[in-house]
Parts: sequence; structure tokens; C-alpha cells
Amino acid sequence: MSDFKTRVTVNILGEEYIIRGNSSKEHMLEVASYVHQLMQKIANRNPHMSRQRLAVLTAINLADEVLRLKAGDS
Repeated sequence: MSDFKTRVTVNILGEEYIIRGNSSKEHMLEVASYVHQLMQKIANRNPHMSRQRLAVLTAINLADEVLRLKAGDS
């Protein structure tokens, strides 16, 4: 039914998520750890911010990183 080969359970800000993908388990854990660290950093600076806003700010920060890296490759 699915082409996904790897499934891992990760913890991000105290919540468990099941991630499925074609990457290695180690890579998926590294990605989740990076997201967790970035969200934790933002949460530490904004202790009353909702998880939804933390998630959106984290996504914006990650998109900024990706776009800057892409611009550097041109």
C-alpha cells in the first residue's frame, strides 16, 4: 500500500510523532532533533507562545534557511 520504508517515533517538545519516509532512521532522527532544538530555542525566548505559533515560526525559520542555501548554490 505504501512505498515508505522507514518509520520512527520522535519526540518534539514533549509530543510524540510517527515519521515515515524513505530516508534512513538516523537521518530522520537528526531532522526531528533539529526541529525540536529550533522550536525549543524559539519557545525559550517566547515562553507564553502557543505551540501553533511556535510551529509556524519554526517553519518560517526553516524556509528562510532553505531559501538562503538555494540562493547560495546558484
